[in-house]
Amino acid sequence: MANIKSYNSSAVLNIDVQSTAARITPYSFDGTPYSVNRQTYSVATPLITAAGTPTSLFVITGSVTSTVRVLRMTFSGVSTSGVNVPIYVQRKISPNVGGTTTPFFGIPMDNNAASTAASALVYAYTANFTTAGTIMGSLYSCVSYLPPATTVTSLANNVTQIDFTEIFGEPIVLPGKNDILELYSGIVQAGAAYIFSVTWTET
Repeated sequence: MANIKSYNSSAVLNIDVQSTAARITPYSFDGTPYSVNRQTYSVATPLITAAGTPTSLFVITGSVTSTVRVLRMTFSGVSTSGVNVPIYVQRKISPNVGGTTTPFFGIPMDNNAASTAASALVYAYTANFTTAGTIMGSLYSCVSYLPPATTVTSLANNVTQIDFTEIFGEPIVLPGKNDILELYSGIVQAGAAYIFSVTWTET
């Protein structure tokens, strides 16, 4: 048996004695211990027709009861004649006001967990908001091509995945209900329609 004495106290760590043995707390990629009750959820939308000049496209908000960590977002789209669109991942600290949205509910990865209802809110815009929420800034941006809807495999061949754990080495944390992550565009997109997905954890 080996004893390890603390430099700052009289505490002694005894190796190979069960009652005082060293213990390791494993952490997941999102920075939470595996011992914490963590649920993973995902949403995948059908084809959503956007506004002619869309602003906010797709949104996930934080929660009153849980810390939301967004792992990745994906999207794909079509348009009338094909257009390159800039997409911004924006962080907001207050919600948009007005507009028309379609809500979606998180599907748990583990349906046997004690609590399966997601607390994060997810929705897509079909008509623009009237007043924008307070923007903290853009976390990521890209340009995506929306091919003509008549192209046979338009959606299948043009999926953009934004994996925050690969880009930043960690998820985007939304600690409260007014913490918002959105996909935003802002240019004319005649006949644009999108499918979206988002995956996140809650602790």
